[in-house]
Amino acid sequence: MVKLSICCPTIRPDNIKNLYNSIVNNFHQDFELILCGPKEPSISLPDNIVFIQDYGSPNRAQSIAAHHATGQIITTMADDGIYLSKSISRAVIKLENWERTHGNSYKHVVSYKYVEGNMPWWMMTIETGLLGYSLATTYLPDMAHIPNHWIHFNGFYMYRDYFNELGGFDCAYETPCVASADLAVRAQNNGCTTELMDEPATVASHQPNLTGDHGPIHLAMSENDLPLIKHTYGNEGVIQDIIEPDSWRKVPEKWQRRFA
Repeated sequence: MVKLSICCPTIRPDNIKNLYNSIVNNFHQDFELILCGPKEPSISLPDNIVFIQDYGSPNRAQSIAAHHATGQIITTMADDGIYLSKSISRAVIKLENWERTHGNSYKHVVSYKYVEGNMPWWMMTIETGLLGYSLATTYLPDMAHIPNHWIHFNGFYMYRDYFNELGGFDCAYETPCVASADLAVRAQNNGCTTELMDEPATVASHQPNLTGDHGPIHLAMSENDLPLIKHTYGNEGVIQDIIEPDSWRKVPEKWQRRFA
């Protein structure tokens, strides 16, 4: 039986109960929820919730969580999100079926749609399918060497062995979404196959703007991450598929945008 590792950078510990219940209600196999952030949830933690204290950037936090993962399959999640009915099971089945029918290939990634706040753009992508999840129309527009069919991995399921083979997330990026886009470029350039789920799988309550506790993330994206990914892949050339693992060790232990 497969084990799933859900890696979750967290600054909202009061939301973890709802997240955990949404996992239990739609996935009936072995899983672990690995939380990494400054404050431990106040609820009594079941044995399959792991908490690691850290004051780094959200991408550093999800990278540390991934470092401690033990499941065969790895995914990430926002701490104010919930999983929609049967979404986890559908994704895991897709991943297992691909491996079973393609000669035990572990280089396959299932990406999923999600709703963030009430922004119309995200609702539009649920209806327009691949277009709204293409790297070429979101993070890396107008780059001839980034194929239109390459999708981003804002929400993804991947075999942990393959995730580690690629070196995991690059912690030069501060935010999970752009770090996942970078991972998507490297994985698809490396020859992985991808599959985009038809239905939305998760809902998160935060607004993707400067309001509330999302403000530092919005600034990190605009000031560091988006310029960095466009600079990294802005010119045609060799894409470095595999990076040095555990890059979280090389970035500040305290994220100044939030914990100055």
